[in-house]
Amino acid sequence: MEQSRSIMKLELNPTWVVEDTMDYDEMVIGAINWDNLHQLAHLFYKSYHNTVDDEGETPAEWEQELEHLRDGKYGSVLDDLSFNLYATEQLIGSIVCSKFKGIHLILYIVISPSYRGRSLSKVLLRETIHSAIRKQLDSLYLVVTDSNAAATRIYDAIGFQKVGTDWAEVLKRSLE
Repeated sequence: MEQSRSIMKLELNPTWVVEDTMDYDEMVIGAINWDNLHQLAHLFYKSYHNTVDDEGETPAEWEQELEHLRDGKYGSVLDDLSFNLYATEQLIGSIVCSKFKGIHLILYIVISPSYRGRSLSKVLLRETIHSAIRKQLDSLYLVVTDSNAAATRIYDAIGFQKVGTDWAEVLKRSLE
């Protein structure tokens, strides 16, 4: 069944701050690493499996999707806005951003199921937002499945605003 989705936008402000919720003794944020697509694909599979966003992808299909993404399927991947999150050297989260049709788009935010409920997606978002501000970007966009209440609460708390459901309209307004 097709899920309804909303496009959300965050206007960036140089004074913007997200509370620091990470225990740095346990976790490390690093640049996204495309060298081990198999490991990254397994994280994406585990993160999406049995959620409202699960479209039945296998780990192999996730690996193929990430290859296509890396190669420009949704525009140029912005490695300086994309990060991996590790706990004791184990990959537990990832955020991937691209330049899509003239806008800066957060494509994916994933957290391993065993690490959910610790505000770790906020940690990844904070890192991406601070990097975007350092690059003097004006805004970031993302898409959320409307029935994903937990994600919507996080995005609302950070300051993302719903701007529509139709990409053509949103892109037209963003380029005006």
